[in-house]
Amino acid sequence: MKTGGRSGFRGVWPVVQRELREEARRPFNHWLRIGGASGGMFLFCLVAKDPQLGPSEVGIQLFMSIHALLMVLICCLVPAMTADCIAREKRDGTLGLLFLTPLTAGGIVAGKGAIQSLRTLTLWLAVLPVLVVPVLTGGVSWTDGVTAITIEFCATVLCLAAGLLASSSARGAGATFVLAEVLGCILVSIFGVLMTQNTNAPWSDGLSMVTGIVFSGYRGFLPDIETGVWNEFPGQTGMLRAWLCTLVEGAVGASLIYYFVVKYAARRIEISWQDSPRSARQEKLERQYCTPVFQRWFARRTKRAMDRNPIVWLQQYSWKTRVGKWGACLFCVVAECFISTSFGSFWQWEQWQEMLGAALGGLFTFVAVNGFLREKEAGSLELMLSTPLSANQIIWGRIRGLWQQSLPSAMVCGGSYFLTVSIWHSQENGAVLGLVAGGFLSLPFFATYFALSVKNVIVAVILTWLALFLATVTGVQLLELLMPDRDSYWTFLGCPLAGYAVFALPAYFRLRRNLSQRRYSF
Repeated sequence: MKTGGRSGFRGVWPVVQRELREEARRPFNHWLRIGGASGGMFLFCLVAKDPQLGPSEVGIQLFMSIHALLMVLICCLVPAMTADCIAREKRDGTLGLLFLTPLTAGGIVAGKGAIQSLRTLTLWLAVLPVLVVPVLTGGVSWTDGVTAITIEFCATVLCLAAGLLASSSARGAGATFVLAEVLGCILVSIFGVLMTQNTNAPWSDGLSMVTGIVFSGYRGFLPDIETGVWNEFPGQTGMLRAWLCTLVEGAVGASLIYYFVVKYAARRIEISWQDSPRSARQEKLERQYCTPVFQRWFARRTKRAMDRNPIVWLQQYSWKTRVGKWGACLFCVVAECFISTSFGSFWQWEQWQEMLGAALGGLFTFVAVNGFLREKEAGSLELMLSTPLSANQIIWGRIRGLWQQSLPSAMVCGGSYFLTVSIWHSQENGAVLGLVAGGFLSLPFFATYFALSVKNVIVAVILTWLALFLATVTGVQLLELLMPDRDSYWTFLGCPLAGYAVFALPAYFRLRRNLSQRRYSF
Protein backbone atom coordinates (compact mmCIF):
# COMPACT_ATOMS: atom_id res chain seq x y z
CA MET A 1 0.00 0.00 0.00
CA LYS A 2 1.39 3.40 -0.92
CA THR A 3 1.60 5.92 1.85
CA GLY A 4 2.74 8.92 -0.12
CA GLY A 5 0.72 12.03 0.49
CA ARG A 6 -0.74 10.62 3.70
CA SER A 7 1.54 12.31 6.20
CA GLY A 8 0.58 14.83 8.85
CA PHE A 9 -2.50 14.83 11.08
CA ARG A 10 -5.19 15.03 8.41
CA GLY A 11 -8.45 13.33 9.38
CA VAL A 12 -8.46 13.95 13.13
CA TRP A 13 -12.09 15.10 13.31
CA PRO A 14 -13.65 11.97 11.71
CA VAL A 15 -11.73 9.80 14.19
CA VAL A 16 -12.90 11.98 17.07
CA GLN A 17 -16.53 11.69 15.91
CA ARG A 18 -16.24 7.91 15.59
CA GLU A 19 -14.64 7.51 19.01
CA LEU A 20 -17.15 9.86 20.65
CA ARG A 21 -20.03 7.71 19.47
CA GLU A 22 -18.31 4.59 20.70
CA GLU A 23 -17.32 5.99 24.10
CA ALA A 24 -20.80 7.44 24.69
CA ARG A 25 -22.20 3.89 24.69
CA ARG A 26 -19.81 2.62 27.37
CA PRO A 27 -21.24 2.58 30.91
CA PHE A 28 -17.70 2.63 32.31
CA ASN A 29 -17.31 6.32 31.41
CA HIS A 30 -20.42 7.25 33.41
CA TRP A 31 -19.30 5.21 36.41
CA LEU A 32 -15.84 6.75 36.16
CA ARG A 33 -17.23 10.24 36.65
CA ILE A 34 -19.49 9.06 39.45
CA GLY A 35 -16.55 7.38 41.15
CA GLY A 36 -14.37 10.50 40.88
CA ALA A 37 -17.08 12.75 42.34
CA SER A 38 -17.81 10.20 45.09
CA GLY A 39 -14.12 10.05 46.00
CA GLY A 40 -14.00 13.85 46.27
CA MET A 41 -17.09 13.91 48.49
CA PHE A 42 -15.63 11.15 50.67
CA LEU A 43 -12.42 13.14 51.18
CA PHE A 44 -14.47 16.25 51.99
CA CYS A 45 -16.42 14.41 54.70
CA LEU A 46 -13.22 12.85 56.04
CA VAL A 47 -11.38 16.16 56.35
CA ALA A 48 -14.32 18.31 57.47
CA LYS A 49 -15.16 16.11 60.46
CA ASP A 50 -11.80 16.81 62.16
CA PRO A 51 -12.65 19.25 64.99
CA GLN A 52 -9.03 20.36 65.43
CA LEU A 53 -8.83 22.03 62.03
CA GLY A 54 -9.98 25.58 61.37
CA PRO A 55 -11.69 26.71 58.14
CA SER A 56 -8.47 27.65 56.37
CA GLU A 57 -6.71 24.48 57.53
CA VAL A 58 -9.65 22.41 56.31
CA GLY A 59 -9.35 24.13 52.92
CA ILE A 60 -5.63 23.43 52.62
CA GLN A 61 -5.98 19.81 53.74
CA LEU A 62 -8.93 19.18 51.42
CA PHE A 63 -7.15 20.79 48.48
CA MET A 64 -4.08 18.64 49.04
CA SER A 65 -6.14 15.45 49.44
CA ILE A 66 -8.24 16.01 46.31
CA HIS A 67 -5.15 16.85 44.28
CA ALA A 68 -3.48 13.65 45.50
CA LEU A 69 -6.62 11.68 44.54
CA LEU A 70 -6.61 13.18 41.05
CA MET A 71 -2.92 12.43 40.58
CA VAL A 72 -3.41 8.81 41.64
CA LEU A 73 -6.39 8.43 39.30
CA ILE A 74 -4.49 10.02 36.42
CA CYS A 75 -1.36 7.91 36.90
CA CYS A 76 -3.32 4.66 37.27
CA LEU A 77 -6.32 5.04 34.96
CA VAL A 78 -5.15 7.19 32.04
CA PRO A 79 -2.47 4.72 30.78
CA ALA A 80 -4.90 1.84 31.24
CA MET A 81 -7.71 3.60 29.35
CA THR A 82 -5.38 4.61 26.51
CA ALA A 83 -3.43 1.36 26.27
CA ASP A 84 -5.86 -0.59 24.08
CA CYS A 85 -7.18 2.16 21.79
CA ILE A 86 -4.92 1.24 18.84
CA ALA A 87 -4.07 -2.37 19.75
CA ARG A 88 -7.78 -3.24 19.77
CA GLU A 89 -8.07 -1.98 16.19
CA LYS A 90 -5.21 -4.30 15.23
CA ARG A 91 -6.79 -7.34 16.88
CA ASP A 92 -10.24 -6.66 15.42
CA GLY A 93 -8.83 -6.04 11.94
CA THR A 94 -10.39 -2.57 11.66
CA LEU A 95 -7.11 -0.67 11.49
CA GLY A 96 -6.69 -1.72 7.87
CA LEU A 97 -10.18 -0.44 7.11
CA LEU A 98 -9.23 2.96 8.50
CA PHE A 99 -6.23 3.08 6.17
CA LEU A 100 -8.52 2.47 3.20
CA THR A 101 -10.09 5.87 3.91
CA PRO A 102 -8.39 9.27 3.39
CA LEU A 103 -7.38 9.23 7.07
CA THR A 104 -3.68 9.52 7.86
CA ALA A 105 -1.78 7.58 10.49
CA GLY A 106 -1.08 10.79 12.39
CA GLY A 107 -4.76 11.73 12.28
CA ILE A 108 -5.76 8.33 13.67
CA VAL A 109 -3.31 8.51 16.57
CA ALA A 110 -4.06 12.18 17.31
CA GLY A 111 -7.81 11.50 17.25
CA LYS A 112 -7.42 8.57 19.64
CA GLY A 113 -5.34 10.73 21.98
CA ALA A 114 -7.85 13.59 21.83
CA ILE A 115 -10.70 11.30 22.89
CA GLN A 116 -8.72 9.91 25.81
CA SER A 117 -7.85 13.46 26.91
CA LEU A 118 -11.58 14.31 26.84
CA ARG A 119 -12.31 11.31 29.06
CA THR A 120 -9.70 12.54 31.54
CA LEU A 121 -11.13 16.06 31.39
CA THR A 122 -14.60 14.76 32.28
CA LEU A 123 -13.09 13.03 35.31
CA TRP A 124 -11.47 16.31 36.40
CA LEU A 125 -14.71 18.23 35.84
CA ALA A 126 -16.60 15.71 38.00
CA VAL A 127 -14.32 16.54 40.94
CA LEU A 128 -14.27 20.30 40.19
CA PRO A 129 -17.32 21.20 42.37
CA VAL A 130 -15.55 19.76 45.41
CA LEU A 131 -12.39 21.71 44.53
CA VAL A 132 -14.34 24.96 44.86
CA VAL A 133 -14.87 24.32 48.59
CA PRO A 134 -11.18 24.85 49.59
CA VAL A 135 -11.14 28.13 47.66
CA LEU A 136 -14.23 29.36 49.53
CA THR A 137 -12.97 28.30 52.96
CA GLY A 138 -9.62 30.02 52.42
CA GLY A 139 -6.03 28.92 52.85
CA VAL A 140 -5.48 28.18 49.15
CA SER A 141 -3.57 30.79 47.13
CA TRP A 142 -3.39 31.30 43.38
CA THR A 143 0.04 29.67 43.35
CA ASP A 144 -1.52 26.48 44.70
CA GLY A 145 -4.14 26.46 41.97
CA VAL A 146 -1.66 27.14 39.16
CA THR A 147 0.71 24.48 40.45
CA ALA A 148 -2.03 21.87 40.82
CA ILE A 149 -3.46 22.45 37.34
CA THR A 150 -0.01 22.45 35.72
CA ILE A 151 1.14 19.27 37.43
CA GLU A 152 -2.10 17.47 36.63
CA PHE A 153 -1.84 18.62 33.02
CA CYS A 154 1.74 17.37 32.72
CA ALA A 155 0.90 14.02 34.35
CA THR A 156 -2.10 13.59 32.04
CA VAL A 157 -0.10 14.36 28.91
CA LEU A 158 2.72 12.00 29.91
CA CYS A 159 0.30 9.18 30.77
CA LEU A 160 -1.49 9.68 27.45
CA ALA A 161 1.86 9.46 25.68
CA ALA A 162 2.69 6.26 27.56
CA GLY A 163 -0.64 4.69 26.60
CA LEU A 164 -0.34 5.61 22.92
CA LEU A 165 3.24 4.37 22.78
CA ALA A 166 2.29 1.04 24.35
CA SER A 167 -0.79 0.65 22.17
CA SER A 168 1.21 1.19 18.98
CA SER A 169 4.05 -1.12 20.09
CA ALA A 170 2.15 -4.19 21.36
CA ARG A 171 -0.85 -6.14 20.13
CA GLY A 172 -2.25 -8.22 23.00
CA ALA A 173 -4.48 -6.59 25.60
CA GLY A 174 -2.41 -7.79 28.54
CA ALA A 175 0.92 -6.69 27.09
CA THR A 176 -0.40 -3.23 26.20
CA PHE A 177 -1.85 -2.60 29.66
CA VAL A 178 1.32 -3.66 31.48
CA LEU A 179 3.58 -1.76 29.09
CA ALA A 180 1.43 1.38 29.39
CA GLU A 181 1.52 1.33 33.18
CA VAL A 182 5.29 0.77 33.24
CA LEU A 183 5.95 3.55 30.73
CA GLY A 184 3.57 5.87 32.59
CA CYS A 185 5.39 5.26 35.87
CA ILE A 186 8.76 5.89 34.21
CA LEU A 187 7.70 9.14 32.52
CA VAL A 188 5.92 10.55 35.60
CA SER A 189 8.85 9.54 37.83
CA ILE A 190 11.35 11.29 35.58
CA PHE A 191 9.09 14.34 35.47
CA GLY A 192 8.79 14.42 39.28
CA VAL A 193 12.52 14.06 39.83
CA LEU A 194 13.33 16.79 37.28
CA MET A 195 10.78 19.15 38.80
CA THR A 196 12.15 18.70 42.31
CA GLN A 197 15.77 18.80 41.15
CA ASN A 198 15.14 22.24 39.67
CA THR A 199 14.07 23.47 43.09
CA ASN A 200 16.84 21.77 45.10
CA ALA A 201 14.34 19.48 46.79
CA PRO A 202 15.44 16.15 48.29
CA TRP A 203 14.69 12.79 46.69
CA SER A 204 11.77 12.20 49.02
CA ASP A 205 9.93 15.10 47.41
CA GLY A 206 10.37 13.44 44.03
CA LEU A 207 8.91 10.29 45.54
CA SER A 208 5.93 12.32 46.72
CA MET A 209 5.48 13.53 43.16
CA VAL A 210 5.44 9.96 41.90
CA THR A 211 2.93 8.74 44.48
CA GLY A 212 0.61 11.65 43.81
CA ILE A 213 0.98 13.52 47.11
CA VAL A 214 2.74 16.37 45.37
CA PHE A 215 1.88 19.17 47.73
CA SER A 216 3.57 17.46 50.66
CA GLY A 217 6.76 18.04 48.68
CA TYR A 218 6.39 21.37 46.95
CA ARG A 219 4.73 23.35 49.77
CA GLY A 220 7.89 22.89 51.79
CA PHE A 221 10.04 24.97 49.48
CA LEU A 222 7.58 27.19 47.56
CA PRO A 223 7.22 30.65 49.18
CA ASP A 224 3.77 32.22 49.36
CA ILE A 225 4.03 35.95 48.67
CA GLU A 226 0.42 36.53 49.68
CA THR A 227 0.33 35.08 53.20
CA GLY A 228 4.05 34.92 53.94
CA VAL A 229 3.82 31.47 55.54
CA TRP A 230 7.16 30.32 54.21
CA ASN A 231 9.75 32.92 55.20
CA GLU A 232 12.82 30.70 55.34
CA PHE A 233 13.92 31.63 51.82
CA PRO A 234 15.37 35.04 50.97
CA GLY A 235 14.04 36.72 47.88
CA GLN A 236 10.56 35.22 47.82
CA THR A 237 9.54 36.97 44.59
CA GLY A 238 12.51 35.54 42.72
CA MET A 239 11.86 32.09 44.16
CA LEU A 240 8.23 32.22 43.04
CA ARG A 241 9.22 33.42 39.58
CA ALA A 242 11.71 30.54 39.30
CA TRP A 243 9.05 28.03 40.33
CA LEU A 244 6.54 29.37 37.79
CA CYS A 245 9.22 29.15 35.09
CA THR A 246 9.81 25.55 36.14
CA LEU A 247 6.09 24.82 35.74
CA VAL A 248 6.06 26.38 32.27
CA GLU A 249 9.13 24.38 31.27
CA GLY A 250 7.50 21.20 32.57
CA ALA A 251 4.28 21.84 30.61
CA VAL A 252 6.18 22.61 27.41
CA GLY A 253 8.43 19.58 27.87
CA ALA A 254 5.48 17.23 28.47
CA SER A 255 3.71 18.62 25.39
CA LEU A 256 6.80 18.07 23.24
CA ILE A 257 7.13 14.50 24.51
CA TYR A 258 3.48 13.89 23.61
CA TYR A 259 3.98 15.34 20.12
CA PHE A 260 6.99 13.16 19.36
CA VAL A 261 5.23 10.08 20.76
CA VAL A 262 2.25 10.73 18.47
CA LYS A 263 4.60 11.07 15.49
CA TYR A 264 6.43 7.88 16.42
CA ALA A 265 3.20 5.93 17.03
CA ALA A 266 1.80 7.13 13.69
CA ARG A 267 4.95 6.03 11.89
CA ARG A 268 4.88 2.66 13.64
CA ILE A 269 1.27 1.77 12.84
CA GLU A 270 1.75 2.98 9.28
CA ILE A 271 4.50 0.39 8.86
CA SER A 272 3.09 -2.48 10.92
CA TRP A 273 -0.68 -2.26 10.46
CA GLN A 274 -0.66 -5.31 8.17
CA ASP A 275 -0.25 -8.76 9.71
CA SER A 276 2.96 -10.37 8.52
CA PRO A 277 4.18 -13.91 9.23
CA ARG A 278 7.14 -14.43 11.46
CA SER A 279 10.49 -14.59 9.78
CA ALA A 280 12.76 -17.63 9.82
CA ARG A 281 15.09 -15.81 12.19
CA GLN A 282 12.30 -15.20 14.71
CA GLU A 283 11.23 -18.84 14.62
CA LYS A 284 14.83 -19.95 15.08
CA LEU A 285 15.32 -17.66 18.06
CA GLU A 286 12.08 -18.90 19.64
CA ARG A 287 13.11 -22.54 19.24
CA GLN A 288 16.57 -21.80 20.60
CA TYR A 289 15.69 -19.70 23.65
CA CYS A 290 12.05 -20.55 24.46
CA THR A 291 12.20 -24.36 24.37
CA PRO A 292 12.65 -26.06 27.78
CA VAL A 293 16.18 -27.31 28.38
CA PHE A 294 15.12 -30.37 30.37
CA GLN A 295 12.43 -31.53 27.99
CA ARG A 296 11.79 -34.95 29.53
CA TRP A 297 11.43 -33.56 33.04
CA PHE A 298 9.22 -30.77 31.73
CA ALA A 299 7.04 -33.25 29.77
CA ARG A 300 6.56 -35.47 32.88
CA ARG A 301 5.71 -32.43 35.00
CA THR A 302 3.22 -31.22 32.41
CA LYS A 303 1.59 -34.65 32.19
CA ARG A 304 1.17 -34.83 35.98
CA ALA A 305 -0.38 -31.34 36.02
CA MET A 306 -2.81 -32.23 33.25
CA ASP A 307 -3.80 -35.50 34.94
CA ARG A 308 -4.55 -33.73 38.21
CA ASN A 309 -6.28 -30.63 36.87
CA PRO A 310 -5.80 -29.29 33.32
CA ILE A 311 -6.94 -25.81 34.41
CA VAL A 312 -3.70 -25.44 36.40
CA TRP A 313 -1.73 -26.39 33.31
CA LEU A 314 -3.52 -23.73 31.26
CA GLN A 315 -1.99 -21.04 33.50
CA GLN A 316 1.58 -22.28 32.87
CA TYR A 317 1.75 -23.83 29.41
CA SER A 318 2.90 -20.73 27.49
CA TRP A 319 6.58 -19.83 27.48
CA LYS A 320 5.58 -16.17 27.77
CA THR A 321 3.79 -16.93 31.02
CA ARG A 322 6.84 -18.69 32.43
CA VAL A 323 9.12 -15.86 31.36
CA GLY A 324 6.77 -13.37 33.00
CA LYS A 325 6.69 -15.41 36.21
CA TRP A 326 10.44 -15.63 36.68
CA GLY A 327 11.08 -12.21 35.16
CA ALA A 328 8.86 -10.64 37.82
CA CYS A 329 10.75 -12.63 40.46
CA LEU A 330 14.09 -11.38 39.14
CA PHE A 331 12.80 -7.80 39.13
CA CYS A 332 11.71 -8.17 42.77
CA VAL A 333 15.15 -9.50 43.75
CA VAL A 334 16.90 -6.57 42.07
CA ALA A 335 14.43 -4.08 43.58
CA GLU A 336 14.86 -5.54 47.06
CA CYS A 337 18.65 -5.32 46.77
CA PHE A 338 18.37 -1.68 45.70
CA ILE A 339 15.94 -0.78 48.48
CA SER A 340 17.96 -2.56 51.17
CA THR A 341 21.25 -0.90 50.22
CA SER A 342 19.98 2.61 49.41
CA PHE A 343 17.91 3.55 52.46
CA GLY A 344 19.05 3.50 56.05
CA SER A 345 15.92 4.62 57.87
CA PHE A 346 12.98 2.30 58.38
CA TRP A 347 10.47 4.93 57.18
CA GLN A 348 12.11 5.36 53.77
CA TRP A 349 12.56 1.63 53.39
CA GLU A 350 8.94 0.95 54.31
CA GLN A 351 7.66 3.57 51.87
CA TRP A 352 9.54 2.07 48.94
CA GLN A 353 8.64 -1.45 50.04
CA GLU A 354 4.95 -0.59 50.05
CA MET A 355 5.26 0.94 46.57
CA LEU A 356 6.90 -2.26 45.30
CA GLY A 357 4.22 -4.40 46.92
CA ALA A 358 1.44 -2.26 45.44
CA ALA A 359 3.00 -2.45 41.96
CA LEU A 360 3.40 -6.22 42.22
CA GLY A 361 -0.15 -6.64 43.53
CA GLY A 362 -1.53 -4.48 40.72
CA LEU A 363 0.37 -6.52 38.12
CA PHE A 364 -0.92 -9.87 39.34
CA THR A 365 -4.43 -8.49 39.80
CA PHE A 366 -4.46 -7.49 36.16
CA VAL A 367 -3.02 -10.86 35.10
CA ALA A 368 -5.70 -12.70 37.09
CA VAL A 369 -8.55 -10.56 35.77
CA ASN A 370 -7.41 -10.31 32.16
CA GLY A 371 -6.95 -14.07 31.76
CA PHE A 372 -10.55 -14.87 32.65
CA LEU A 373 -11.92 -12.00 30.58
CA ARG A 374 -9.94 -13.19 27.58
CA GLU A 375 -11.28 -16.72 28.04
CA LYS A 376 -14.83 -15.36 28.09
CA GLU A 377 -14.31 -13.37 24.90
CA ALA A 378 -12.65 -16.28 23.07
CA GLY A 379 -15.27 -18.81 24.15
CA SER A 380 -12.79 -20.93 26.12
CA LEU A 381 -14.90 -20.66 29.24
CA GLU A 382 -17.83 -22.30 27.48
CA LEU A 383 -15.57 -25.17 26.44
CA MET A 384 -14.39 -25.60 30.03
CA LEU A 385 -17.97 -25.73 31.30
CA SER A 386 -18.88 -28.35 28.69
CA THR A 387 -16.14 -30.73 29.90
CA PRO A 388 -16.61 -33.26 32.74
CA LEU A 389 -14.78 -30.85 35.06
CA SER A 390 -16.93 -29.54 37.90
CA ALA A 391 -17.21 -25.90 38.92
CA ASN A 392 -15.02 -26.58 41.96
CA GLN A 393 -12.28 -28.07 39.78
CA ILE A 394 -12.36 -25.09 37.43
CA ILE A 395 -12.24 -22.58 40.29
CA TRP A 396 -9.54 -24.30 42.32
CA GLY A 397 -7.51 -25.10 39.23
CA ARG A 398 -7.48 -21.46 38.23
CA ILE A 399 -6.72 -20.25 41.76
CA ARG A 400 -3.87 -22.75 42.15
CA GLY A 401 -2.47 -21.62 38.82
CA LEU A 402 -2.57 -17.98 39.91
CA TRP A 403 -0.94 -18.86 43.22
CA GLN A 404 1.88 -20.67 41.43
CA GLN A 405 2.26 -17.76 39.02
CA SER A 406 2.73 -15.16 41.76
CA LEU A 407 4.38 -17.30 44.46
CA PRO A 408 8.10 -16.60 43.69
CA SER A 409 7.65 -12.81 43.58
CA ALA A 410 5.39 -12.83 46.64
CA MET A 411 7.93 -14.85 48.61
CA VAL A 412 10.73 -12.41 47.75
CA CYS A 413 8.79 -9.24 48.62
CA GLY A 414 6.78 -10.65 51.53
CA GLY A 415 9.78 -12.44 53.03
CA SER A 416 11.95 -9.32 52.89
CA TYR A 417 9.22 -7.19 54.43
CA PHE A 418 8.50 -9.72 57.17
CA LEU A 419 12.16 -10.17 58.13
CA THR A 420 12.84 -6.43 58.25
CA VAL A 421 9.73 -5.69 60.32
CA SER A 422 10.73 -8.50 62.68
CA ILE A 423 14.05 -6.72 63.26
CA TRP A 424 12.67 -3.19 63.64
CA HIS A 425 9.28 -3.91 65.24
CA SER A 426 9.23 -7.51 66.42
CA GLN A 427 5.85 -7.18 68.16
CA GLU A 428 4.09 -6.48 64.85
CA ASN A 429 5.54 -9.28 62.72
CA GLY A 430 2.48 -11.44 63.23
CA ALA A 431 0.19 -8.76 61.79
CA VAL A 432 2.54 -8.23 58.84
CA LEU A 433 2.60 -11.95 58.12
CA GLY A 434 -1.20 -12.09 58.35
CA LEU A 435 -1.66 -9.16 55.95
CA VAL A 436 0.83 -10.48 53.40
CA ALA A 437 -0.45 -14.06 53.53
CA GLY A 438 -4.11 -13.01 53.56
CA GLY A 439 -3.71 -10.69 50.59
CA PHE A 440 -1.79 -13.31 48.61
CA LEU A 441 -4.32 -16.08 49.31
CA SER A 442 -7.50 -14.04 48.79
CA LEU A 443 -6.55 -11.99 45.72
CA PRO A 444 -7.26 -14.82 43.18
CA PHE A 445 -10.74 -15.32 44.67
CA PHE A 446 -11.65 -11.65 44.27
CA ALA A 447 -10.05 -11.31 40.82
CA THR A 448 -11.74 -14.44 39.44
CA TYR A 449 -15.13 -13.48 40.83
CA PHE A 450 -15.11 -9.94 39.44
CA ALA A 451 -13.67 -11.10 36.11
CA LEU A 452 -16.73 -13.36 35.83
CA SER A 453 -19.16 -10.63 36.91
CA VAL A 454 -18.12 -7.60 34.80
CA LYS A 455 -16.94 -7.02 31.24
CA ASN A 456 -14.41 -4.21 31.65
CA VAL A 457 -10.92 -5.10 32.84
CA ILE A 458 -10.38 -1.75 34.59
CA VAL A 459 -13.65 -2.08 36.52
CA ALA A 460 -12.75 -5.62 37.54
CA VAL A 461 -9.32 -4.50 38.79
CA ILE A 462 -10.82 -1.59 40.76
CA LEU A 463 -13.44 -3.83 42.37
CA THR A 464 -10.78 -6.40 43.26
CA TRP A 465 -8.67 -3.79 45.01
CA LEU A 466 -11.72 -2.38 46.74
CA ALA A 467 -12.50 -5.84 48.11
CA LEU A 468 -8.89 -6.21 49.28
CA PHE A 469 -9.06 -2.81 50.96
CA LEU A 470 -12.28 -3.66 52.79
CA ALA A 471 -10.83 -7.00 53.88
CA THR A 472 -7.72 -5.26 55.21
CA VAL A 473 -9.78 -2.70 57.11
CA THR A 474 -11.90 -5.50 58.58
CA GLY A 475 -8.79 -7.33 59.79
CA VAL A 476 -7.42 -4.17 61.42
CA GLN A 477 -10.76 -3.48 63.11
CA LEU A 478 -10.83 -7.01 64.49
CA LEU A 479 -7.35 -6.44 65.87
CA GLU A 480 -8.51 -3.21 67.54
CA LEU A 481 -11.50 -4.98 69.13
CA LEU A 482 -9.20 -7.59 70.68
CA MET A 483 -7.06 -4.92 72.35
CA PRO A 484 -6.42 -6.85 75.63
CA ASP A 485 -4.86 -9.74 73.68
CA ARG A 486 -2.72 -7.65 71.35
CA ASP A 487 0.47 -9.00 72.91
CA SER A 488 -0.37 -12.44 71.55
CA TYR A 489 1.39 -13.40 68.31
CA TRP A 490 -1.56 -15.49 67.17
CA THR A 491 -3.91 -12.55 67.64
CA PHE A 492 -1.76 -10.44 65.34
CA LEU A 493 -1.66 -13.29 62.82
CA GLY A 494 -5.27 -14.45 63.00
CA CYS A 495 -7.15 -11.15 62.84
CA PRO A 496 -5.94 -10.12 59.36
CA LEU A 497 -6.54 -13.64 58.05
CA ALA A 498 -10.07 -13.58 59.50
CA GLY A 499 -10.73 -10.21 57.82
CA TYR A 500 -9.75 -11.59 54.42
CA ALA A 501 -11.75 -14.78 54.98
CA VAL A 502 -14.91 -12.75 55.71
CA PHE A 503 -14.84 -11.45 52.11
CA ALA A 504 -13.07 -14.31 50.28
CA LEU A 505 -15.46 -17.09 51.33
CA PRO A 506 -18.64 -15.34 50.04
CA ALA A 507 -16.81 -14.55 46.80
CA TYR A 508 -15.92 -18.22 46.40
CA PHE A 509 -19.45 -19.51 47.05
CA ARG A 510 -21.02 -16.95 44.71
CA LEU A 511 -18.43 -17.78 42.06
CA ARG A 512 -19.21 -21.50 42.33
CA ARG A 513 -22.93 -20.85 42.08
CA ASN A 514 -22.58 -18.58 39.05
CA LEU A 515 -20.37 -21.07 37.22
CA SER A 516 -22.70 -23.95 38.02
CA GLN A 517 -25.67 -21.98 36.65
CA ARG A 518 -23.74 -20.55 33.65
CA ARG A 519 -24.35 -17.02 34.88
CA TYR A 520 -21.69 -14.51 33.89
CA SER A 521 -21.39 -11.28 31.93
CA PHE A 522 -20.58 -11.20 28.22
